[in-house]
Amino acid sequence: MGTPRTVCTLLLCLAVCGPVGPARAQPAGDVALRVAVLYNIVQFVQWPEGSAGAKDFHFCVVEGDELAAGLGTLEGQPLGAGKVRVRTVASGQLTGCQAVYLPAAGIAAPRAGREAGLLTLSSGHGLVEQGVMVNVVQDGKRVAFDIGLGALRRAGMSVSAKVLRLARYVKED
Repeated sequence: MGTPRTVCTLLLCLAVCGPVGPARAQPAGDVALRVAVLYNIVQFVQWPEGSAGAKDFHFCVVEGDELAAGLGTLEGQPLGAGKVRVRTVASGQLTGCQAVYLPAAGIAAPRAGREAGLLTLSSGHGLVEQGVMVNVVQDGKRVAFDIGLGALRRAGMSVSAKVLRLARYVKED
C-alpha cells in the first residue's frame, strides 16, 4: 500500500469528503479520523523483544461503540513487515493480541494491558487515568490523544518521542 502518511492523508480526505447525511452524535468522518490516529500511533510503539510473535499484527477489538466497529477498516493495512489482522474478542480472550481496543463503557479491562506486550487503546475522556495506554478523544473540533506512558512502560513497551510531543496529555506515573 502506501506510507503511513499516505494512509493518514487518505483517511483524512475520507473524513472531510465522506457522505453527507443527518446529524449524528459521532459522524462517520470522526470515526475514520480517530481510527487513522490510532493506526498511526501503533506504528510508533515498540514492543518488548520476543513479544511481537508472528509477522502480522493482531489488533483485537472488544465491541461496544462506533469506533470499535470502525477499526475493522484496518484489516489488511500494512504494519511493519506484515499486515494488520483485526478480530473481535471478549475482554477476557486476549491471547495472541498485540493491541486491544476497549470501548469506554467496558473499560474494566485495562489490567489486561499489564501483560508484557499488550497495548490498550480506547476513546473517551480521562481513560489514561484508568490505565489505558492510548486514548483518542474529540477535543472541541479536533481529534487529540492522550498517552499513559507509565502503563506502557509497566507492560515493557515504549512509544516514539515524536508521538509524545504530539499528545494532548502524557500521564507519567
